[in-house]
Amino acid sequence: EGRKLRAPLHLARLQAEPVDARCLRFHEALLAALQKPALRSGSFATLTAHGPLAEAFVAYRWDVVRSAEVAGGATPFVVVVNFSPARATCRVPLDLAGIGGRKVQTVDVLTDEARVWNGDELLDGSRGLPVEAPAYGVHLFEVRR
Repeated sequence: EGRKLRAPLHLARLQAEPVDARCLRFHEALLAALQKPALRSGSFATLTAHGPLAEAFVAYRWDVVRSAEVAGGATPFVVVVNFSPARATCRVPLDLAGIGGRKVQTVDVLTDEARVWNGDELLDGSRGLPVEAPAYGVHLFEVRR
C-alpha cells in the first residue's frame, strides 16, 4: 500500500495513511502476472542487452515448457530493468521459439501498453526488442505469438 510512516513493532498498531494508488496498481499487476504459467513453471534464461547504455540493463525471459500450456494459450514473458539513475535505452534480442516469420505483440503488463513487432527483428542479434526505461524503471512484457 506504499506506507511511508513507520511505527515501532511493539505498539502493534499503525497510523492511518492514504493508500499510494501508483504503488498499489504496480503490485496488483505484478501479483496477477505471477499467476501465469510461464512465470510459475517456465524455463528461465538471461538475455543480453545491446547499445551504448546496455550495461545499465538486466533482462530475463521465461518461456513455456509444457506443450499443454502452449496449446492452452500460455505466453512467454520478458522482464527488462534499468538500474541506472537516468533514463536509458537498449535493444534486447529475444531467444523465443515460434516468433520468427510472424507478427508478435508485446504487452507491458505493468502499464498495459501494447505494440506489434516483426518476430524476425526481435530474434535478430543486432536489432532485438527496443526498450526505453526511466531511472530504475522496469518493463514486464508478455509476448503474444
